[in-house]
Amino acid sequence: MWPSSSPQRSNAASNPTSQTRLVKSLPETLRIDRFRLVHVSSICLLSEATHFWPTAPEQISLRLPASRLSRRNTMIQARKHLHAIASKKRRMSAHGDDAAASGASSEMRFWPVALLLAAAVAVSGVAFDFVLRGDQHRLEEVAFEQRASTQVAAIQRGIDRNLELLVSIEGLFSVADQIDRDDFRVFVNTSLSRRPDIQALEWIPRVSGADRTSFEDTAQAVGFADFQITERQAGGLIGVRSQHSEYYPAYFVAPVKGNEAAMGFDFASDPVMLEALEAARDTGEPVATARITLAPDAGQQPGFAIFHPVYREAGRGDSVSERIEKLEGFAVGVFRIDDMASAALQGTEAHDIDLYIFDESAPQGQRFLYLRSRDDKQTVDDSSIEQQRGMLSAGPYHSAMLDVGGRKWLVMSKPGPDYVSVGGGWDHWGVLSAGLALTGLLAAFAAFRIRAEQELRRTTVSRDLLSEEVAQRRSAEEKLQTAQDRLSGILDTAEDAIVSIDESNRITLFNIGATKIFGYQPDEVMGRPLDLLLPTRFQRDDDKHVQRFAASPIVAREIEDLAGASIHGRHKNGKEFPIEATVSQLDLGSESVLTAILRDVTERERLEQRLAERVEDLGRSNAELEQFAYVASHDLQAPLRSVVGFSTMLAEDYVGQLDNDADELISHTVNAALRMQQLIDDLLAYSRVGRKTIRDERTDCEALLEQELEDLSVTIRETKTIVTHDPLPVVVGDATLIGQVFRNLINNAMLYRNGKSPTVHVGVRKSEQEWIFSLQDNGIGIDPQYVERIFVIFQRLHSNEEYSGTGIGLAICRKAVAHLGGRIWVHSQLGEGATFYFTVPIAIDDALTHGL
Repeated sequence: MWPSSSPQRSNAASNPTSQTRLVKSLPETLRIDRFRLVHVSSICLLSEATHFWPTAPEQISLRLPASRLSRRNTMIQARKHLHAIASKKRRMSAHGDDAAASGASSEMRFWPVALLLAAAVAVSGVAFDFVLRGDQHRLEEVAFEQRASTQVAAIQRGIDRNLELLVSIEGLFSVADQIDRDDFRVFVNTSLSRRPDIQALEWIPRVSGADRTSFEDTAQAVGFADFQITERQAGGLIGVRSQHSEYYPAYFVAPVKGNEAAMGFDFASDPVMLEALEAARDTGEPVATARITLAPDAGQQPGFAIFHPVYREAGRGDSVSERIEKLEGFAVGVFRIDDMASAALQGTEAHDIDLYIFDESAPQGQRFLYLRSRDDKQTVDDSSIEQQRGMLSAGPYHSAMLDVGGRKWLVMSKPGPDYVSVGGGWDHWGVLSAGLALTGLLAAFAAFRIRAEQELRRTTVSRDLLSEEVAQRRSAEEKLQTAQDRLSGILDTAEDAIVSIDESNRITLFNIGATKIFGYQPDEVMGRPLDLLLPTRFQRDDDKHVQRFAASPIVAREIEDLAGASIHGRHKNGKEFPIEATVSQLDLGSESVLTAILRDVTERERLEQRLAERVEDLGRSNAELEQFAYVASHDLQAPLRSVVGFSTMLAEDYVGQLDNDADELISHTVNAALRMQQLIDDLLAYSRVGRKTIRDERTDCEALLEQELEDLSVTIRETKTIVTHDPLPVVVGDATLIGQVFRNLINNAMLYRNGKSPTVHVGVRKSEQEWIFSLQDNGIGIDPQYVERIFVIFQRLHSNEEYSGTGIGLAICRKAVAHLGGRIWVHSQLGEGATFYFTVPIAIDDALTHGL
């Protein structure tokens, strides 16, 4: 800011009710500007010189109203006053006694005229110089503010481009199923080549402690033989990271050169990085770090990093817990502050202005980020800059606060030692000399002043309009440049081909993605027909399609085929390939432009074909396996019943008649046969799930649960199990399948008990699209690493001697829930019981699902 230089107003101007004052004490409430004050003062002083000093003050006073007057009214009143004085002079001359008295009177008037003329010159000179000095100060203030604001805007644009780059990387990981190291390098190479302030662009995944070994093995298998998750240890050395529950290692790093030490570095091991990382994770927004020290090859300049969270599934979640659960990792940008500021300030033409940047979110003594100064004696370190900071507010300065990833950056501008101010010089004295020359002729002087006032008024209005137009144009140009930069960045980083044609079907836009797909450079296709990119058989149909599209009111549409065939493009080498096209139309006044976004779908079609074949094969295989399991289980029932029957008879008739070994063998045979029978029964039950027609009917879950509890009543009494439940709804779904889930989960809770009486609570809640049921028990619990394994058929976590069972019950639950169109999962800790969840979709007709 600039200090005010406005002069102190006279206390004599504080009475707004007074309407009659001498010219030298005009009331301030009249708001007569300084130019008018000079003009009126000169005119009145000169007019008084023509007739001696009057005998009464009223005769030389200028009567002005207390309200605001225009310049025109002021000049008219001054002119009337002059006419009155001239008439009085003529009357006095007409009554003179003789020629001698008249001559003496003329000689006496000479000196007052000379004195008053000199006074007019002095007053005009002083006032004129005062006015121009004030205008000069205002011009300097406005010019400095504009130049400093331009610097701040340039730095803000540089920061915005960095954030936009991380947003594009986050979008890459959000929309793509799988990204490898080469994909990441290709995506960011264009930005790296154009942005000198980028130290590194990185992808850091979220790695659990349990997955650390497999993660490191995978990295080593793809070419990084020495890859390990590391941390900075005592003395600044990089070493192997100690064991933790979670890691955030740098996995993709570009460029690799100069950032070798960053590969595998766990950002969670650095307190500064961890603070920003957790804030970004919890808020879902990009968050910047405090000042960090970069690698030695960065020139010892300070830097900062920005973390942009990447979440799986749709959206980032509505709560912190959801965002933590969905977090996949972070897109990270590390930037050199000096290079970023220098690149942003290029072309601002403000090298004579010193620029300071402070991080106001950092602790005292660690806020200094950047200094650009032409003062060779300026010392650049935290302590010296902090000591000088209080002096920055002395004299003219400009400050602005920027939001950088949640941190507050203060940008301060101050004129440097070689600062050159605008305007100045002694040109106004030439104008003053011309004005004083005209004051000798009173009549001409008055006419000139009137004309000068009118011209000045027009010039002031024109200057204001011109300044406003310049400011508007500058703002429009800055917005246009920002839009162009953003559009250029989008076009350059887009993997799809973007091609525009005019009304003559000639190419007017051809981006880098189009070069990759079609093989042509932009200068090879600009101005040429679109047919160059299409096979011959499509060219005529394409012309007709373009004409129909241009004539239709639809702004954009996806083109699926031409002439009944899939769309194909033609590469520069003549090779044809399938493409997917989306075309949009833009009217630009008298002409229309069509823009097509084209994507090479060769690989996708190949994968879709393979997927369809695999799905068909899997469907056929699954059907055969289910048929085999059903037939085998059914056909094994008869011989197994015989084995069970005969072995039971043998145990009943001959136990105790043979030796102990024989009795033990008979017991083992009976138990094995019974277990085999149970296994076949469960396998048969598993194969029957979903074989019958699934009926979507109204099912009262509360009545269904009561029926299942009745069927299990014997086991419930034997195990002293306590089953409670919330009020359960009426849902739309197959009652048999829902009953199987209830029965198997309750059976599971009674089987895997820890010596105490089992307790089971059945709960339910409703979301927007599904009912979510829960069954909570107090059993032995499950190690979280096995929560997926237990739903696989025949997979058990305990031996048959510890807990009996076949390993099919939970597999039946998963299959039944899948046929219902829902999901099933479990939350548990070893020794703390388990809570199983499964869902049933809500029917479209909500009238059937009014439960609860």
